Amino acid sequence: MPQALTTTPGYVPRSRSNVLKDIVEDHYEARLRVYDEKFRATYGPLHPRIKDLLEAFTRCGDPHFGFLRFRCCNADCDEKTERIVPFSCKTRIFCPSCGQKRAILWAERMVEEVLPDVPYVVRSGG
Repeated sequence: MPQALTTTPGYVPRSRSNVLKDIVEDHYEARLRVYDEKFRATYGPLHPRIKDLLEAFTRCGDPHFGFLRFRCCNADCDEKTERIVPFSCKTRIFCPSCGQKRAILWAERMVEEVLPDVPYVVRSGG
């Protein structure tokens, strides 16, 4: 499979599988089955958005659930490369990869558009 394309410098999409994703996948169905019995009295019913977030997270970065294919169409390009970019879940709070991407984009915007163009000095407390 071709290498994934990153559009944001410093952002590396997470792999299709990692420890957190494996834990969520391994215990997802069991958690849904026992939620009412164990947690409903204290925390109320499981919000449908939580189910959506967990399902999206387990599919994040996996090309089996959809992807974009990028090809160089420039006639002058000697390198006819093709890259497959899997869809992301865009869940900033739960997904480490998508959350990191949003944090980088936010910081870049602050530096380029919001903060004044002056030197900043970091001082330690004292």
